[in-house]
Amino acid sequence: MSANIMDQLLEPQMTKICAPMVRYSKLAFRCLVRKYGCDICFTPMILADSFVQSSKARDSEFSTSNSDRPLIVQFAAKNTEDFVRAAEMISPFSDGVDLNCGCPQRWAMKDGYGADLLTKPQKVKDLIYQCRNQIAKPFTVSVKIRILKDMKKCVELCRQIECAGASFLTVHARTPDMRSEPIDIESLKMIRTNVSIPVIANGNVKNHDEAKVLYEESKCNGIMVANGLLSNPALFSGFLTTPLECIQDWLDITTRLDTQFMCMHHHFIYMLEKVLPKKERLVFNVLNNRQDVLDFLEQKFSIVPRPSNWKIELTTCDYISTKLISPISVVSEPAERGSVLSVVLVAGSGGGGAASSLAWGAPKPRAGSGGSGSFSFALRGAHRMPVHEADLASRVVRVHEVVHDREDGAGRVHAEGDPPEQLLVQSLLEVLKDEQADSEAGQGPGQVRHVRHPERQLLHRVPVVNREAHVRARCNTK
Repeated sequence: MSANIMDQLLEPQMTKICAPMVRYSKLAFRCLVRKYGCDICFTPMILADSFVQSSKARDSEFSTSNSDRPLIVQFAAKNTEDFVRAAEMISPFSDGVDLNCGCPQRWAMKDGYGADLLTKPQKVKDLIYQCRNQIAKPFTVSVKIRILKDMKKCVELCRQIECAGASFLTVHARTPDMRSEPIDIESLKMIRTNVSIPVIANGNVKNHDEAKVLYEESKCNGIMVANGLLSNPALFSGFLTTPLECIQDWLDITTRLDTQFMCMHHHFIYMLEKVLPKKERLVFNVLNNRQDVLDFLEQKFSIVPRPSNWKIELTTCDYISTKLISPISVVSEPAERGSVLSVVLVAGSGGGGAASSLAWGAPKPRAGSGGSGSFSFALRGAHRMPVHEADLASRVVRVHEVVHDREDGAGRVHAEGDPPEQLLVQSLLEVLKDEQADSEAGQGPGQVRHVRHPERQLLHRVPVVNREAHVRARCNTK
């Protein structure tokens, strides 16, 4: 099967998709549903800011294997820095990213995630536009939404998502305040006829026949299923209830992947809901260790883990170029194009997020950093962008100037030196050290000059080409 998601969605038959499900659509379950006809799988929703900032979060929230394709990673994000950076980090290990604009949980909406974004179309458009421009195709950038009560606004939102460059759109045809009510097929069809990108239909599918009916009625490109697959991972193969072979497969997969007991047991609870009589379900559901579950399955179904030489090989996700730490501040103010503004650099200690401002012309590393601390950029107004770990033993790069030379608000930072193949910002601490030495020698602020931008500027990652590094400085345009 092709890992090109767009090729899959444009084929003339129903594309079968496993929905993003918190705690449930992890690697082991994705391995299972792929055995029973699932074409594309989504990961559970992952908070983009936590993923970017924490290696523990990355290790906990994401794992994959060579056979786990096509795979889309869904992120909850509310600012472009986090979403773009998370997408860049995950892109070598997946086939696309999806922006969650449909989660109706109170905590998510209160914090500005999920369905809260449905009321902020400009932000959604910017999130998709920035991410799409940063990562080349065929890697996909998509959005999953719920519908709005005002369908005129909903259709307009979908059109803006398409104009921003989204690869496809998934529509859960319920409003954020709906739960188990029937989906609104007419609203789904209205969206489908008003956009030209592929649309995936989601909601209220409990078996394969219902999936086919929704596919034919909505004219969508694919059908996404959540709870129906939890209850019956073999749904897309046409089974009405979970077959015993599927139960055996889940036992084998969780044995080979060394899955946590709670995850293994909860999936069994869903899978056996229509297989076991009520009294036996009550017994099984309260089992609290793996051995008791194995004993129950052996006694009831004569199922035991099967010996096999086949092993699921986990992919090693090397985030070496994305090790993140504490802040340096870049202060900018609105101004006319071409006017000059000094920028205060603030060096942070190696581990914490706190930092103290330093006078222009005499920046220096914070005490205790040992001259090799790590840092990130942040904009005034609590906008922080993490930057990569500094490895400064043998590199010195001087920042010459930021030139606001384009009408679209973008600028460039030119540098010279011999950085490795990663990022210019890895060597900025050396600039701070050199600037301090220049200041103490009475040479002024050295080589650092800056230019005001008409809007806030963001410093993104720096690809190195022919020993010249470029930091892309982007402005938020209105």
